[in-house]
Amino acid sequence: MLLYRAFSSQRQMYQSALRQARSHSSNIGTASRSLSRSPSVPQAGVSRSPPPAPEGQAFFEALARDASAAKKRKHIEAALGIGSQNPYELEVPANARLNYHVYVKDRTDGSDLAAPTTYRHTDYMIARGAFGSLKSAFETAGQVPAFEVQTPSGRKRITNEDEWEHAVLAIYNVRRSGGVVEVDVLV
Repeated sequence: MLLYRAFSSQRQMYQSALRQARSHSSNIGTASRSLSRSPSVPQAGVSRSPPPAPEGQAFFEALARDASAAKKRKHIEAALGIGSQNPYELEVPANARLNYHVYVKDRTDGSDLAAPTTYRHTDYMIARGAFGSLKSAFETAGQVPAFEVQTPSGRKRITNEDEWEHAVLAIYNVRRSGGVVEVDVLV
């Protein structure tokens, strides 16, 4: 697409230069007659900027045409229902480059109870149900954990595996390369 735009831009500049040369050669006679009849004298204190060069206008015209065509295409796709396809993933792939930072905190005062740990999405314990594994580990230790995940729309309380998957999926869909899942385990 980028190559096509560069090619069409070059073609438009070439066509613009040809038009300018044609109009310049046909206007030479008219311009010399108009200059001899009414010379323009700039007014004192008023500075006039020269009109933009036709070559520069070709870029803006091409941009406006491309934007107009894209808007029309978007409108037609919306009317036909073609443009409503979901560009987001429906599940996090197994090879996602996500890092999980797990913080264990005291529920009453928010102080850290353990050193933060980092896991990758490809690690065995994460790929095989992180929420269930974490919850059962803390319950075995005699604690009732509460989970919070920092999502793109703010902190979200997690109570089951589906909510966990939705939170991780939201993070993955926003930033597919190098996303970070921050998990607070409150005990």
